[in-house]
Amino acid sequence: DVYRVLGEYDKICDDDLKATWDALPQEEKDTYGYEYELMQLLEQLVRECDKRITRASERIQRDLDNPVYSSEDQKKLDAHKAEVKALTDTVEAASEMGDIDTAQAVMAKLDMAKKVQEAFEKNMQPEKQLSVCPVSGVYMSSTDNEQRQADHLSGKQYQGWKAIREKLTELRERKPPPRGAY
Repeated sequence: DVYRVLGEYDKICDDDLKATWDALPQEEKDTYGYEYELMQLLEQLVRECDKRITRASERIQRDLDNPVYSSEDQKKLDAHKAEVKALTDTVEAASEMGDIDTAQAVMAKLDMAKKVQEAFEKNMQPEKQLSVCPVSGVYMSSTDNEQRQADHLSGKQYQGWKAIREKLTELRERKPPPRGAY
């Protein structure tokens, strides 16, 4: 995924050159425009990652809003809904006719039917809830144990995205000039 964004890597990786760069005063670094180019690259990477996070979060929310049930469970749920509707219609009809006693008796049954329906729907919800890490975009499960969560936070992907976001924040605050601005 990063390769698609970056393309082929044509930079030189050399520890001696890095030490020389680090020793330069900031004014001289600014004349090269490398930090500005780095900021642009990091902004592009973070934008792409944030898009993935948004899409994944929307998908999870869509799945929560529109759960898929087995046909047997769906039939049971439909039966509960039909019972609630029928009782609601009976209460409304009794109220319109002024039959308060019947309306109150049916209302007690309606309350019980609604509670049964809610309990049934709650039991049908999956026990595993997915979420998306807001830093790296990795899917996380509510059933993940503490060790799995700790492994994620100390893992290469999370640490890499955290470093990218921190460096981008640092560069944005410093506002490096583009090449030739001096």
